[in-house]
Amino acid sequence: MYSHHRLPVTVVSLLTFLSILAFISLAWNAPALGAEPEETLVLVARPTLSDPIYGRSILVAHEISGGQHVGFILNKPTELRMTEAFPGHAASKSVTEPLYLGGPSDLNAVFALVQSRTSPADGTLALTNDIYIAISDTALDKAMTPAAEEQSRFFVGVVVWRSGELEAEIKQGAWYVLKATPELVLPKRTSGLWEELVRQAEITAKAI
Repeated sequence: MYSHHRLPVTVVSLLTFLSILAFISLAWNAPALGAEPEETLVLVARPTLSDPIYGRSILVAHEISGGQHVGFILNKPTELRMTEAFPGHAASKSVTEPLYLGGPSDLNAVFALVQSRTSPADGTLALTNDIYIAISDTALDKAMTPAAEEQSRFFVGVVVWRSGELEAEIKQGAWYVLKATPELVLPKRTSGLWEELVRQAEITAKAI
């Protein structure tokens, strides 16, 4: 079943999503020595994008295979706490920040973005040279430890683009495109960040 939203993202079926997760699983088990992460972008919704989920949003998008991308909405915290989502799970008690809405696909799954100079655990996928997606239970538990929690942020759900969809959205003018940096992917604050990035992008566009 596909989302009724025409822009910017079409949510893929569960079967397609599981196939993408299978690819991710292969990617993190493959030899990574000397390998560079695939393309990772930060997307800032243009003010003209009116969508209940993606309007006024900031996303990170990572290319995984054949023009497909996965990513997360970065600036939409929920009121749900990890301890409420996983009562009785000891590791979740150390997470003080709320869960963020990562996207409309697979809302039963929790992911973490973790800043680390080295791969923090098995079951992670590199977004950039120092930011990883924690996908497996082992990687998520490690991201919840008090030592790692300050460098981690937790998301429920994910955004998935089929082959060529993200490129089409960019050409249609849905997004400002920025380089993925730790300051943008894991900002210390998200309140007011969309407005700030849009203002900077518009100033840059006028100067060109």
